Amino acid sequence: MLKKEDFATDEQWAAYEADLDRERTQASVTARTNALKDADKDVDARIAAAILEERTKLEASETERLEMDRKKIETERATLATDRKSFTARKTLLGAGFADEDVTNLLPLFTSVADTVFDATIESFIKVNSATVKSQVDAAKQALLTNATPPNGPTDAQRDALHSANELAAKGQDVAAVDVLLKDAGY
Repeated sequence: MLKKEDFATDEQWAAYEADLDRERTQASVTARTNALKDADKDVDARIAAAILEERTKLEASETERLEMDRKKIETERATLATDRKSFTARKTLLGAGFADEDVTNLLPLFTSVADTVFDATIESFIKVNSATVKSQVDAAKQALLTNATPPNGPTDAQRDALHSANELAAKGQDVAAVDVLLKDAGY
């Protein structure tokens, strides 16, 4: 995206902004027109399906109407169960730290599972995934530690005061050891 500083004059900037606004407006109008066409097609299809369903009901006997209603109720129950599973799975996976995009990709795996094993399946998946990630991280850490080489020669790492004081005391320099400890304590 260009900035105002990229243009030599204010007129060029204004012309660029006007052109950009025209393009965005045209894109918005096109998107709206296409969305309305799709919505109209969808509405027309739903109306036609509803008319066909009602016509079929009117022409059907009482037993056939009851059977149609049963099928419709079963379909709605199945849809409701799938939505409930999807919601529960999303909530559980997001709570376990999965990214939203990953959760969306995983939902079909869990919505097709039987109700009796649904919760156990999600918990098992989370445990297995966590264990797999942990073992991979541990393996990567181990590989890094295995390939690490110690520095050549002496290091200039600071030594703590207690260690220095112990060495001085071992050499018989008790006054110097106490002095090191006092300096470290801020006295």
